[in-house]
Amino acid sequence: MNLISRLPRWLVAAAVLAGAPQLSAQGFDLEPGDVIIADDTLSGPTGWLRILHKDGSLETIASGTPLFNPAGVYIDRDGNLLVSCWNGQWTPENGIYRFFADGRPYEKLNTTPLEDNFRVCRDSQGDVVVADGFAGLARIDESGNVDWFSPPGTAQFETNIGVLWDMDGNLLVSEAPNYLMGSLEPGRIFEVDLAGDRQLFAFDPNLLPNPNGIALNSDGSLLATDASTAGDPRHSLVRVNRFGQVQRISDRFVFPTDVAIVGRGHSVVAAPGEEAVVWVRPDGSRQTLVSEDEDGNPSNGLPVDRPYALTVVPALWLSTPFVAQLGTLLTFRIESLKAFAGQEVILAISTDQGPYAMANWWSWDAQFSHLDLDQAKLLRGNLQANGEVQFLTWIQDPNLQGKVLYLQAFLEGERLLSNPVALPVR
Repeated sequence: MNLISRLPRWLVAAAVLAGAPQLSAQGFDLEPGDVIIADDTLSGPTGWLRILHKDGSLETIASGTPLFNPAGVYIDRDGNLLVSCWNGQWTPENGIYRFFADGRPYEKLNTTPLEDNFRVCRDSQGDVVVADGFAGLARIDESGNVDWFSPPGTAQFETNIGVLWDMDGNLLVSEAPNYLMGSLEPGRIFEVDLAGDRQLFAFDPNLLPNPNGIALNSDGSLLATDASTAGDPRHSLVRVNRFGQVQRISDRFVFPTDVAIVGRGHSVVAAPGEEAVVWVRPDGSRQTLVSEDEDGNPSNGLPVDRPYALTVVPALWLSTPFVAQLGTLLTFRIESLKAFAGQEVILAISTDQGPYAMANWWSWDAQFSHLDLDQAKLLRGNLQANGEVQFLTWIQDPNLQGKVLYLQAFLEGERLLSNPVALPVR
């Protein structure tokens, strides 16, 4: 699903919708290390939502309407999946859909159609942020209202594709040229503050002319895929350091559209041009994990067709209650890989108002000063044989009522951070 293939689908959107199969969905159980794939299709009007488990097995958990051209997938804090689905510019089906792990029917989060939606993430208050093509960045609140709060930073026909939070509480968005609409400007990556104001973060016409998917490393650097929509042969995976400098990791791809971090410099790349999901090592060498031609039948879309977007279940997964009731004992659970059994996990709890307060420090370097120890509590424990650890803590200080606690776990021996959680105190 690149920008070239989107226009013809827009012209036949009504016919596609009329013949689209209804959704077939099931519950699912995510484990650390699983890869979630938003799989577009060449063999039908809709796509699939799949899980590539760390044992190599592939599970299809949803197919049919509303998975029109799934263009982004995000793991919510409760283990559900947010999927960005597109069926033509400004069509009613465009939106962010939540697929529930327990098998409940999906729900659409936005009440207003999106323009050309791609990747998605959430902020600490629970609002959804979407990279919405030519329209820029959109925010969807809990009532489904859509606010386009940050227009494209370069030109009218630049396409916003990737979006994520950085370690300083700002958004990073990748913006690629749309050659079909006459854009000749090379792409850029912008830093966007909470008000929507943009500042150039990375610009390299030689190494990163067409930035698509982006992913955040634990050291604050980015991985980015470069995928041309005009036959440009420079299809690559690059690293962008915290100063915006670009270094190529590998150029052995065909239209790589998304990337996710696995850990220790390893990543997985969605390459719909190869109809494959690829594992990339720190030295740039690669291994195909799953591809469309594995079953010898290129027409059936199995086991994958055109994997367009993906995400990885973090190696540390933090589960909490949805609300912290003052005066109650809370249980926080952290799941990880069994291979990390015995290693110490640190859970940081803070009232710091930054979106991801714990994501900016490592305990052995100067960045530790970022953590205000007067406002933070550190809990320590060791992962058990099953790869899990639980923390119990009382929320008793009456001054916390009405505030938000920011939590994040840290596996020091592996330099891994968990998913961040914002927990309101009532």
